[in-house]
Amino acid sequence: MKILVFLNSYLPGFKSGGPVRTIENMAKSLPGHEFSVVTTDRDLGDSEPYQGITRGVWTKTGDSEIYYLNEKITLFARIVEYYKLLKSTSFDVLYLQSFFNVRFTMLPLVIFRLIHGYSKPVVIAPRGEFSKGAISLKSWKKKPYVFLIKFSGLLKNITWQASTEAEHKDILDVLSKTTTHVFKADNIFIAPDIGSLKVSRDIRKSSSDFKVIFVSRITKKKNLSFLLDCLSHTKISLILNIYGPIEDEKYWSECKRKIDNLPTNVVANYLGSVDHSEISSLFSQHDLFFFPTLGENFGHVIIESLASGTPVLISDQTPWSTDKDGACTALPLNRPDLFNEVLLKFAKHTTQEKDTLAMKAIELAQILTGREVAIEKNNALFEFSKANNSRSRM
Repeated sequence: MKILVFLNSYLPGFKSGGPVRTIENMAKSLPGHEFSVVTTDRDLGDSEPYQGITRGVWTKTGDSEIYYLNEKITLFARIVEYYKLLKSTSFDVLYLQSFFNVRFTMLPLVIFRLIHGYSKPVVIAPRGEFSKGAISLKSWKKKPYVFLIKFSGLLKNITWQASTEAEHKDILDVLSKTTTHVFKADNIFIAPDIGSLKVSRDIRKSSSDFKVIFVSRITKKKNLSFLLDCLSHTKISLILNIYGPIEDEKYWSECKRKIDNLPTNVVANYLGSVDHSEISSLFSQHDLFFFPTLGENFGHVIIESLASGTPVLISDQTPWSTDKDGACTALPLNRPDLFNEVLLKFAKHTTQEKDTLAMKAIELAQILTGREVAIEKNNALFEFSKANNSRSRM
């Protein structure tokens, strides 16, 4: 099938995290489908466009065709461009990567309905937006939005993609009786080359410092503030390296105040955004990935850490739970004391224990991702959407 994707940020960008990896991995892993991606001409938060791209034409990049839009065009110009694209582009399925994104989900969906009605299938992947933690952020705005969209008729015949059983339940909880067409298709993960990480792991072993890493967008949902609150009460000597684009300046100001007030035994560094090609190497140079997120439907960054040999300390608001070997520890956010207990345990690990945990982390990543099954499910997702659309029109 020909899959037309609308996504607010895509390759060569990397700052918006999971959705970019998801679509890139689908395009690489599903050769029976052709992916065409409509996106902006710059990465998340950037003031300047990518170098060397051409706007307004389809360009073959990697395993997909990409159409770059000028980020600065007016709403009217965007509507005209979307109309032309949806009218002239040959595709079998419209694939949208958010529910709350007006510019890259609801606007193209409205125009799609005007042109094609209900003649083609539409798949929406909310990407964790319906989790309790995500819905709680700006709920005063989200709840009326959900109410209006649910009863607008736009969602008729929609197929919803859930990446996990938990997200399947979240979708039904939010949409209630509006839909029963939810298909679970795990995100496809492509593991890094284990051999290439040896140098980075050797760098970690050569240092006696206990190094913790946080990698994500700086927003309330990713919960860096909670991490800093935990560290404000620890007696452990450690280095915290923070990576990720600052998406919420007000929230970052709050985090900076907490960084400034950390005890002297904690050294915290904000090191900016990191290109995805470097992420595995960075993870493997740290002893622990601390990620107390308020909600993830999959958590690409969690699996990337494990696949790089770095254990994870996460909240219980992701699909992943604590494993028996200690490579993954998932804790409730109302017990910050437990997070500090785990930090203390990791700080005491010997070099041999760290090596053992690294191998357990890699093994766990391989178990959790189940790539062949995920590929099969993602292929079936689009077949399901086609059958669902045909059935609903009868």
